[in-house]
Amino acid sequence: MEKNMDLYLFIPIDLKNFDINKIQTTKTEIGDFLIKQVELNNKNEFKNDYVKCLERIEIGKFTFYFQNLCEEGTLAITRHPKTNLGVLSIFIPYLKNDPSWILSFFIASKFSINDETITEWTNKNHINLIGTAKSLLFSFSPLEEEEMISILACEYSIGKLKGKEFIDAIHTDIAQYKSAKVYCSENVLLELQNVPINDIKERITMEAVEIFFMELLLLQDAAISRICDKILAELEIENNNPLKTTNTDILDVLATELSQSILFLDFNSFIYPTVRISAEKIAKNFRLDKLFEKYNTYKDLLESLINIRKNRVEDLETNNMNILLLILTMTQIIPVFIDLFKTIVSRPLAFEDIVSFISSITVCFILIFVFRLINKKKKREYKEKLMNLKF
Repeated sequence: MEKNMDLYLFIPIDLKNFDINKIQTTKTEIGDFLIKQVELNNKNEFKNDYVKCLERIEIGKFTFYFQNLCEEGTLAITRHPKTNLGVLSIFIPYLKNDPSWILSFFIASKFSINDETITEWTNKNHINLIGTAKSLLFSFSPLEEEEMISILACEYSIGKLKGKEFIDAIHTDIAQYKSAKVYCSENVLLELQNVPINDIKERITMEAVEIFFMELLLLQDAAISRICDKILAELEIENNNPLKTTNTDILDVLATELSQSILFLDFNSFIYPTVRISAEKIAKNFRLDKLFEKYNTYKDLLESLINIRKNRVEDLETNNMNILLLILTMTQIIPVFIDLFKTIVSRPLAFEDIVSFISSITVCFILIFVFRLINKKKKREYKEKLMNLKF
């Protein structure tokens, strides 16, 4: 029996270098209706002003190729203008092919937009893929348990899957209303409607709540993934050349972005309790806790990096003071050389003159040696601290 399904595919993205004016966009009736319904939910279901400014742009209708399978659908971008983070969304109504096939190719990024791979298309449009892709599948016809397991596992299997995690998932209905059953794995949200709906606009109106939450979840993923990548890159720079700079401005910028990267998903901002409870359950199944564990790990890493570089700046300032003192010491020794030169010219050297000269030279070299020794020790300690930072 032919299945009656709508599939949504979501990818978190960085839009820092993206320019909407340099990409051709085409509005479609369905795409425009979908965006308006999601915006309505953005306005009516969520009270956090941080995401009220989300922009949604329909790119147009495309043919999506998943190896030798193809589907017609709509491509859109959701953008958060304050951070230039976003979500690339693909909407495939009335899915023709087996969803487990489509999902298995999608999760491996083995799909194309028209005649370009997803990587080629995003690179051409200066879009950076970050974070972990997620999927949302609505079925308006019944599914067998094995089909549900394959969908939640994002795997088309020739054998019977028996993983406990997926078997448990298909027996854990997290729906808040009797009109549907909802199941969730780490990468897929599956909703089975009890009553068939054939009209696409009626379906989209019902689906918009989950679509909006998926946007928030993917934006949260994008925010944490991007800042973690930046912190890791800065640590690599430090490890490769720890004395490149004493400027802590870049770390201050990273600290500010880090503090703002957890503002997308505030469960208390959901106006209605049923929506909030659903969102919390979906986030739990999507392993949002692991995402925040990553956030906390890199937060500690950045704090350690800031402290180490701060200590390095203080050490350099101390070294500069030592250099100044060394210069002053040398300045005091210069008259000894002048007097010695005058003595040599005017009369034979006395024993006390020789002792004075040798003492001055010895003191000078000892100061230089101690200064270099301390400096090398500080450099070695700084590098060791960087190497000992834990992920």
